[in-house]
Amino acid sequence: MQNIMNAKTKIINLQPNYFDKNNFPSKQITSAIAHKISEQTGLPLKHIWSGDTIEWFDYVLNWYNIDGKWFYFKWAKSLKSIINELMGEVISKYFNLESAHYILAKLDHKEGVISQNFCCKDFSYKTSRELKFTGQINLDILNKIKDNPNLQDNDLLVEDIKKLFIRDFYAIQNDRNNYNLLFKCQKNSIRLAPLFDYEMAFNPYTNFHCYRNVLGTLYLDFIETRQLVINDDFFQKLLLLLMDTNMPLFIQEVEDTNEIIIPHDIKEAYLQSDLQVKKYIKDIKIIR
Repeated sequence: MQNIMNAKTKIINLQPNYFDKNNFPSKQITSAIAHKISEQTGLPLKHIWSGDTIEWFDYVLNWYNIDGKWFYFKWAKSLKSIINELMGEVISKYFNLESAHYILAKLDHKEGVISQNFCCKDFSYKTSRELKFTGQINLDILNKIKDNPNLQDNDLLVEDIKKLFIRDFYAIQNDRNNYNLLFKCQKNSIRLAPLFDYEMAFNPYTNFHCYRNVLGTLYLDFIETRQLVINDDFFQKLLLLLMDTNMPLFIQEVEDTNEIIIPHDIKEAYLQSDLQVKKYIKDIKIIR
C-alpha cells in the first residue's frame, strides 16, 4: 500500500491474535474461541467456525479484539481489491444501503482492511439459503417475498433487494453468494443486513449486461425483466439514481476519508466502468 499512502494515512497495525497459524490449537480451544466471538458479536456460530478442524473457510482465524470490540480482518490479494472495499462502502451508502465500515489494516506482511462487527443482538442473522430465498429465476424473488403472508414489512424487504440489484449492477459486482449476503431477522420481519465484501467488483472482463447473485438474475436484455423494470416505479427511481452517480466524487470521498491517493490507472478504470454501465442503460432505453 506504500504507493497510495501519504503522511496522514492511517493504517491499523494488527497484532497476532490467539492463533499460531503454524500450529493450530485443538478443536476444544477453537470451539471456545468461536463461541466467545459468536456470543459477543451476535454473529451465528456457523458463520465463524465449521465446527470441526480449522479449514480454509473458517472465519474464526480472522477475528481480532481491539479495545473490547471485535473486528474482522480481510487480507486483500491486490491494491485494487483494497480500494474496491473502500469504494464499495461509499457506493452502498449512495444507494441508501447499510454497509460494513472498512479501515486500512496490516498484519505482518499481509495488507487489507478491517471492519468492526455490525451484528446486533436484537436480531438473528440468516443467509438466503436459510430463508429459502435461493434458486429463484430472474427476479422471481420479489414476488416470493411479496406473496409471503407470514412476513411483515414485505415492501421494505423488496425495496432492499431492488436496491441491492441496481447497486451491484452499477458496480459490476461479482461473487455475491450465500456466504457474503446476510439478512437480519426479528420476529416476522426480515431486512437486508449491512453489505460487505466488495473485493470482486468493477471487473472489466465481466459481462455486466447480466448481473447474477444468490437471489436471482437482473438481465435487462430479457424482455420480461425489461418490462418489470420499466413498469416499476421504484426500479425507475433507482435507475435515475444510478444515472446521477458521480464517480469523481466517489473517488474523492474514498481518498479524503482514508487519506490516500488512488493511482491513476485505478481511477481511470472506475471512470470507464461508470461510463460503460450508463451508456448501456441509455442505449437500451429502459428508463421511462
